[in-house]
Amino acid sequence: EVRQIFTEETAVMANFDPFGKYVVVLLLSNTLEVFDVRTLEKIRSISLAESQSDVLTKGDRRLGDWSP
Repeated sequence: EVRQIFTEETAVMANFDPFGKYVVVLLLSNTLEVFDVRTLEKIRSISLAESQSDVLTKGDRRLGDWSP
């Protein structure tokens, strides 16, 4: 059986958690979507976008890693 995760925009990265319960998808809009591996149901959507009050940086490097 082939199952797929569909998102409304382009996915940049996808990664499983170390215990195989969740998969996280980073979208081009800088949003994380968390899915349950068994059902592929979206559990949560988390915006990583910076607010205008944040310190400006020249670049940002995001890696698919579950370390704190």
